[in-house]
Amino acid sequence: MHLSTYMSKDSPSTQLRREHTFILRILNALEERLSSWKDSPGVIDVDFVVRVLEFSRVYVDRCHHGKEEGCLLPCFEARGMRRAGGPIEVILREHEAGRALIRQISSAVSEYEKGMADARKILELCREYIELIRQHINKEELMFFPMGERLMTERDRGDVLDCYKKLDADVGQAEISRMERFSQESIES
Repeated sequence: MHLSTYMSKDSPSTQLRREHTFILRILNALEERLSSWKDSPGVIDVDFVVRVLEFSRVYVDRCHHGKEEGCLLPCFEARGMRRAGGPIEVILREHEAGRALIRQISSAVSEYEKGMADARKILELCREYIELIRQHINKEELMFFPMGERLMTERDRGDVLDCYKKLDADVGQAEISRMERFSQESIES
């Protein structure tokens, strides 16, 4: 059973905050590696970057952002939070920026593996991704989640948690657990 196991006393943002801990571990591990790669120009651990890309696509985007976009944001919007020109639009725009950076990092890794690019491009893009996601998480935890949860009813909370369960089932518990293990292992190595 992974740490995102649902308990009736949990709020929708509690679940997402738990996932943030796994995401931040990966960002910290990546940042540590970026520092060591900077000292050895031209050499990076491609396997680790590829695993981070997979984590970002599966855990960050499909699982975590999937819950926000498919469950939480529609509830907040239904309760009166503005999408266009409001906080929901900002969150969605940042999700898209993260996806774009992951595509760019993936492309840079591919070019690097073919000898068509040096490591600096990957390092720059990874730093940009780390900064974006850290700021995004901070914004969600300090402003967005508290603002939105004040709008929710108890029924909304239950409905959103049920929606989370369905999304986790679609991703698969084994896959989620594998991603969370990678997050834990990344800080231990």
